[in-house]
Amino acid sequence: MNVLRKAAVLQRWPNLLIAIAALISSANVMAQGSRLPEWLDEDAYLSGLLDLHTDKDARHREAIRNKLTELIAAAIRQSPTAIEADLLISSAKQEVESAARGTSPQISVSGQNTYTQTDAGLTSPANGKTGLLVQMQMPLYDSGRTSNAIQSREALLASQKAKREVQYIGIAQEVIAACANHTLQQILLSVNQIHATRMTKLTETISEIATIDPGRASELTQAKSRQLQAELTLQTLQGKITETTAELERLLKSPERYDCLEGLKYFIGDESTENYVSNAEVHPQVIATQMEAQSQLAFASQIKASRKPLVQLGIGRSPVNLALSNEYQNSIAVTATIPIYDGFAADKSADAATQRGAAANARAEAQKEKIQSDLKIKTAAAKNAARRLEKYTELLKVSRKVREDYYIQWSTLGRRSLFELLAIESEQLSLQSNYVSSLVDLISSNAYQQVQTGNLLKELKLDQDEN
Repeated sequence: MNVLRKAAVLQRWPNLLIAIAALISSANVMAQGSRLPEWLDEDAYLSGLLDLHTDKDARHREAIRNKLTELIAAAIRQSPTAIEADLLISSAKQEVESAARGTSPQISVSGQNTYTQTDAGLTSPANGKTGLLVQMQMPLYDSGRTSNAIQSREALLASQKAKREVQYIGIAQEVIAACANHTLQQILLSVNQIHATRMTKLTETISEIATIDPGRASELTQAKSRQLQAELTLQTLQGKITETTAELERLLKSPERYDCLEGLKYFIGDESTENYVSNAEVHPQVIATQMEAQSQLAFASQIKASRKPLVQLGIGRSPVNLALSNEYQNSIAVTATIPIYDGFAADKSADAATQRGAAANARAEAQKEKIQSDLKIKTAAAKNAARRLEKYTELLKVSRKVREDYYIQWSTLGRRSLFELLAIESEQLSLQSNYVSSLVDLISSNAYQQVQTGNLLKELKLDQDEN
């Protein structure tokens, strides 16, 4: 019996030696000081963003505003739709000028060379000579034809200017959204790089332990699995950054010249945005449609005026009889033209224009309601994002402390399993990712409200009429 007991004790010695070696290894880790390993404390990038949404330092406000102005102005300069809008405005101005010339005198000159001969062989002394006919006509009274034509073209010009502002709003919204998405992916990449570094270092630590204690090889497998997941996530995020960079290159041509993150800080804040909802009344899209309606109504009035009297003054100088004489005569005439019957074609055209105007007004009301609804949704989204940010900020601080405690308990006291340590690491990464997503949601919602109402373009002085 004593021999068997001795044998059993000797069989347990290897396991006891391994356990002692593991304790010595853990003690060496703690002997380096009371602080945690550097690789576990690499959240500097994110900690710099933790309170970013509450930063109200007025000293940087103007610099941030300038960065945003540069960003949007560059996108507008590069946009083909902005160039198209400018050309359409120029065209509409020419239409106004053309309509305004409706009351200008119309002068024409015509020439005729006639040769005549009678049956008896007699010829006219005017043979071979060119006779000139000079005429001038000018409307004295047109029953509102010209004035209504001018009003119609001016309304179209105002509509084109409002449409250009809509184009500017669209460009600003697009470049801000692209910047927000690019910034989101960049920050998420940095956060996940920190996580991947932690997983790599943790795997190396467990690998060292597993060489001494083969019984913990399963922990090494778990750690390597998490490390691989982190690396795959990095590859996915790098692919997304490639996509967002391509989008920025399309909008800005040289995105590296502009600071997206700095410009986006303009939209970080918790100020009230309720007033943006009421501004839907003067949204450029609504104004553009209302101006189209006014243009159609003025065009209908122009058509109706064409059925009313037209009085014109005519002045001319012409040959008395070009075939027989070289004498000229001067004439002055006042002509009144009153349409009697045209099959009601003009009335039908006027009714069609009136109906198009009514349809445009109805469309403007629908646009107004849609804009108000979208702005209300974005206002609520901004408030929710701000509340989430506050909660995630506090949770991250608590979670970080818990994660540090878990590491100490796992590495030195053996009171936590690796599974629990990996779970808290995943929880920390999830909180960090959600925090960043909420921050970008807040930026996007605030930007949408300020951009869509045209307030941002006015603030940045990018809505000025240069044409």
